[in-house]
Amino acid sequence: MKKILVDAGTFYTKVYVLRQAFQNGGEGSADKSYEFYGRTFFPTLVGRAGDIDKSRIYYEHDGEWFSIGYDCSSSLELEQIVKAFEDDGVGTGSRRLILKKIIYDFADHKDDLAIDVVVSDPRGIQVFEEIRAQLHDREIEITALRGYDRRRIKKEVKIRFRLLSAGEAITGFLEKIKKDFRTALVVDVGYHRTKIYLVECGKGVALFQIGDFGVSFFYEKIVNLCSEKKITDNHFLWLVKQIEFGYKQVEVGGEDNRGVQKLGGLMTGDCTREYDISLVLDNVRWDLNKDIKRLTTDILTSYYTNTTTWAEMLVVTGGGASLNGDILCHSLVEDGYRFHDVYIEKQPIYTMLEGACRGLNTLQANRTPI
Repeated sequence: MKKILVDAGTFYTKVYVLRQAFQNGGEGSADKSYEFYGRTFFPTLVGRAGDIDKSRIYYEHDGEWFSIGYDCSSSLELEQIVKAFEDDGVGTGSRRLILKKIIYDFADHKDDLAIDVVVSDPRGIQVFEEIRAQLHDREIEITALRGYDRRRIKKEVKIRFRLLSAGEAITGFLEKIKKDFRTALVVDVGYHRTKIYLVECGKGVALFQIGDFGVSFFYEKIVNLCSEKKITDNHFLWLVKQIEFGYKQVEVGGEDNRGVQKLGGLMTGDCTREYDISLVLDNVRWDLNKDIKRLTTDILTSYYTNTTTWAEMLVVTGGGASLNGDILCHSLVEDGYRFHDVYIEKQPIYTMLEGACRGLNTLQANRTPI
């Protein structure tokens, strides 16, 4: 028996897997606790297979083969990848294919799986409710094609499927980092949207708002700069990863060796250039902060008006936490907003899933991965 928790984001799909523990290591003596089994993340990309590549794995759906995640991204042009992330999120068919990849990666043949998907918006709820109706309490077959030997691999699994609210996951995460909090404001800076939760200990989410802005604002600016410089031989996902890591100079492809300039490049031996984006990033961070701060102060004011209580703790998470967390805290303090505790999650990939694990009371503390 395995529990698979999925945070199906617009940009990354994150996966956290637990398996049922056994007493004294014996297969026939399962207890009711679970232990960490594995985790991964990959871009939320799905594409039809062209020529079979030996280094990839393909997944069958309705008689066609598809590549998923990084396997898919390596065969797409920059503009195709950017466009794929412009939409509100992939549809039911693509999400089901992504689940097939996850099952193939972590399940054994004839496994029993409990799949929990964290959802935070009406579109996601609709898509995964449709998938739940197709998969819940059923046995399904997954077929994959291994590129290097053209071998078809099949796995049969039985699935139980349910949805978890992002609010429950956020509450679980807060309890993990600070067990005795009373009220906390959580700012989740995502790819297209920023979600803000006002959480009360023991009660859950009291207020929730979504803003239609996120870190895609950064990447659009950098991609436009690349276009102006006629840099087309560039990998969007690698560009994103460098920005997430906070690099002031990003490596891009190209054949131009005209030297170094601000927002120009330094030629390296493998026909790549390093572009200094520090000034652009700083400008974009402050522009994005205006929107995040406005939404944050709105929900703080609303909560205080209704309860005459102030949020004691500020938590910033999501893909934009490392880029905008410090700026948001600084600007709030400058305007007179005070918090007893501030927590900026610099490695936010598994925040939701670790919180969901705690909420489900399935992780034993001594088995949590470092």
